[in-house]
Amino acid sequence: MVREMSHAVEKQGDIQVAEQLLVTLQHAKYVNTEIYNALFRTYVNTGKMPMVVAERMKKDNVEMDEETQKLIGITSKMTVTEVPNGVS
Repeated sequence: MVREMSHAVEKQGDIQVAEQLLVTLQHAKYVNTEIYNALFRTYVNTGKMPMVVAERMKKDNVEMDEETQKLIGITSKMTVTEVPNGVS
């Protein structure tokens, strides 16, 4: 169910909702590489670069994989955007 929700949000390209979903999953202690990669793909779909996602992954003890590294490379060429208010 979480996978389907994150993919739906990713397709919508709604950063605010994607970030809020991540926060909700963090509170439930249910974050993993797949969830973060979905967040990155949402940013890619909007053409924006997220701030401090790598640091947030480290804080959540989530490992980066090949896709994460690729998405970081893609977003590093995009316009930087701040994490929406109320999300961290």
